[in-house]
Amino acid sequence: MKTCKRQFLVLFLLILGLLLTAAGCSSTGGRAVDSDVQSIYTATTLGRVQGLEQDGVSVYKGIPYAKPPVGSLRFLAPEPAEPWSDTLDCTEFGSSALQPTADDIPTPDEDCLNLNVWTSAQEGEKQPVYVFIHGGAYFQGSGAKSMYDCTNFAKDGVVGVTINYRLGALGFLGLEASKAEDGTTGNFGTLDQIQALKWVKENISAFGGDPENITVGGESAGSFSVSALIMSPLAKGLFNQAIMESGCILDASAVSPYSGGDASASAAVSGAFARSFGADDSLEGLNRLRQIDGHALTAMSQFNMDMTLPNALSFWPVNDGVVLPVDPQKALANGDYNPVRLLVGNNRDEGLIFIPDGLEAGDYAAYAYRILGAEAAEQALARWPVDAEHTASDRARQLLTLAGFRLGATTFADTLSQNGHPVYYYEFNYSTPDNPAAYHASELPLVFGNELDSLKLDKAGKQTAVDMHTAWVNFIKTGNPNQGTALASGVVWEPYTSQSKRVMMIDDQWSSNEMSQTDDLDFLRKTVYGK
Repeated sequence: MKTCKRQFLVLFLLILGLLLTAAGCSSTGGRAVDSDVQSIYTATTLGRVQGLEQDGVSVYKGIPYAKPPVGSLRFLAPEPAEPWSDTLDCTEFGSSALQPTADDIPTPDEDCLNLNVWTSAQEGEKQPVYVFIHGGAYFQGSGAKSMYDCTNFAKDGVVGVTINYRLGALGFLGLEASKAEDGTTGNFGTLDQIQALKWVKENISAFGGDPENITVGGESAGSFSVSALIMSPLAKGLFNQAIMESGCILDASAVSPYSGGDASASAAVSGAFARSFGADDSLEGLNRLRQIDGHALTAMSQFNMDMTLPNALSFWPVNDGVVLPVDPQKALANGDYNPVRLLVGNNRDEGLIFIPDGLEAGDYAAYAYRILGAEAAEQALARWPVDAEHTASDRARQLLTLAGFRLGATTFADTLSQNGHPVYYYEFNYSTPDNPAAYHASELPLVFGNELDSLKLDKAGKQTAVDMHTAWVNFIKTGNPNQGTALASGVVWEPYTSQSKRVMMIDDQWSSNEMSQTDDLDFLRKTVYGK
């Protein structure tokens, strides 16, 4: 009798367990947690995914958002990922995009179109979403870098997403043959980003995100990418806010002078690249390039971090008239862009890591001619000469900071604010005794709240880090860095307008000031943009 009772009890518990599992893992898209609260599951439109939960934050890594862009799909727009039937293990990062270096990232591979999600949302919540696009000059980087871990955003009620996209020649080779075959060319990496945003729009509610409140942000090439997405008609309706840290697509010629976004120039560079591999700009040549080892294509298209000696065979997004307008300045002026609330800015010493010490005056002059063109360069060299107080390296760094990281950003800020879109501008000036410069990307640890111990922050620096992360969270949630959690600095971040040009100076002490060097920026706007 006891044995029968025991068997009945075991059978009852087994059935109860199966019912609870079925309820928790239904196909409604709701999140379900295993009994050990370690594994967590979510149903996406393509299939069920498994992630990991720790300290209230659930993380899903390496979720595919497009088919692997390999073989016959190389040099084509991405295709949506195919559905899967079994639960997909998303507890480890997916491959990074193919690239020549691989520090602090998963193994690079051509099969790289995946993304990562961090969330603390509970069932039924709709939290704001932040999609971050990594930098790396369009030839290196990964959404899996530890710097970009979105745990702190998730803890503050923001669903964080990082993505991978194709880099180098695999992402931005601009052959005319591609346009004949696919209707576009040179923007495969940008199309990857758009496909990732489509996935977010369709799936983020399953992770507790609000598909109607998406902020897209990025730094360096990621910021160039954000501005490109604002300009792209193919990205319409996929986001409503943007954060641009150090970069704008209008300044492409200053950082990628041999193509600089121009379609014909990009085709010429791409043709020379193809010929290096025994191919030409034809469908036959394109198919030959699809047979070449992707590592070789990537190695040939590296970006040179010394911008005075750029690689002539590196690639940038192309103004092809399909993904991006042929004339971005004109399109922006005409209002042909995706309207957003914008947080935008730059670091004080952007040019420092890209321009070496010890340049000669001729090196500086050659650099100016290369990035500005003859007429504008000659005017710039007269305006900013090498003299007793300014070395050639100093002048080249100044020119890069102005023409490569501030000119386009301020043009975006002016135009959007004139058209009634809220804009908040910053200049990052914070430095530490070990790093006495606000160099390119040095704001990222403070924005994400990661790897701060290595910076050896003093009390004021720690508060600056807290305030910077808080301001970003406030903007993502409300479109205003002042609304939400109060900033300890107590300073009101005034909106930027083309008339007032108010800028938040981020340093040990925060202050709202009028933008500096506006005369220099106006000079470049007239000489470079022609107006």
